[in-house]
Amino acid sequence: MTAFVVRPATPADAPGIAAIYDAAVRESITTFEEEPPGPARWLDRLASPARPGDHLLVAVDGGRVLGYAGSSDFRPRRGYRFTREVCVYVAADARRRGMASAMYAALVAACRADGIRVLVGVVAQPNEDSNALHERLGFEAIGQLSDVGFTFDRWLGLRFYQRVLAAPAAAVEHAAAPVLAAGQALVDLAAQVPADSWDAPGLGSWDVRALVGHAGRGLTTLAEYAAQPTSEPAEIADASAYYAAARRLADTAGLNETVRARGVEAGVALGADPPTTLRTWLAAARAALAEVEGDPVVPTALGRMRLSTYLPTRVVELTVHTLDLAVALGVPPAVPAESLAATAAVAAQVGVALGRGPELLLGLTGRRPLPGGFSVVP
Repeated sequence: MTAFVVRPATPADAPGIAAIYDAAVRESITTFEEEPPGPARWLDRLASPARPGDHLLVAVDGGRVLGYAGSSDFRPRRGYRFTREVCVYVAADARRRGMASAMYAALVAACRADGIRVLVGVVAQPNEDSNALHERLGFEAIGQLSDVGFTFDRWLGLRFYQRVLAAPAAAVEHAAAPVLAAGQALVDLAAQVPADSWDAPGLGSWDVRALVGHAGRGLTTLAEYAAQPTSEPAEIADASAYYAAARRLADTAGLNETVRARGVEAGVALGADPPTTLRTWLAAARAALAEVEGDPVVPTALGRMRLSTYLPTRVVELTVHTLDLAVALGVPPAVPAESLAATAAVAAQVGVALGRGPELLLGLTGRRPLPGGFSVVP
């Protein structure tokens, strides 16, 4: 199935948004409107000055708008400025693809970044699909009004859902920033790969496709693990302990061959349009981080870790393999300084933990060349 992309709406999206909303006006109970407003409403909204907390996002596939999600005033008085009412609509022929969840997750992230505290969903009843969506995404049903609307020759009620946006811990926010920056650098570089170069040599036995696929696992594993918080205690203390565990497995359990095979599998998963797939993976990682509250313990391939201590391993994978890709393509590397700095810090910590701190420091300061094949990772 072709991947879709969630992004901010532009005026060019107004006809597509209107087609979805106008169909809902004509065919469903959800809007309580009786006349489709057409594109003009959405053009007016997009032309209005942007305010923190007001967002209009679209899900696009192949240039077609298949869904949209928005946040706007809950009430007009200033005291309500930290609350937003949210909504999501998906075209009838594009449902059951996870678009509503992906758009809502992106909307939550945008509102949280703007300092919004409470999101409110107002759902016409009966609407079991929308009820289930809100409950699945952490909204709590807080009340219902009966027979407050009349449309399609029937009286309808409203159910109110609320979600309080608890922020992630400062340690998670700090560690996530260089990860997402490195992910964007990988996406940008992958977009420069010529069509005939995906099967060119990449790294070791990997071709470029496998190398990019493996690098992209830095995003897919993050999205997967961040969505599985556990009450069990952490088993691995930090990134250096993570890589020490990886080295032990590489020596005793054939980890390197497992990694090689997974890279090939991930390369295949990139499909016919690798840059678009990578953008989807990055959006999923960003959305998963937007859902995080506090600093949870999460599962990883090597054992349970605090999310704030697992994130540095992802910046290492994304940054180093983006550099590998630049070398394979013969282009200058373009990785954000914050991602390079975070990766270098982890590399230094791992080197010290492995007892190779003196060699590493002497090499970095030009006192003595590093030994051939020197590496702090398996």
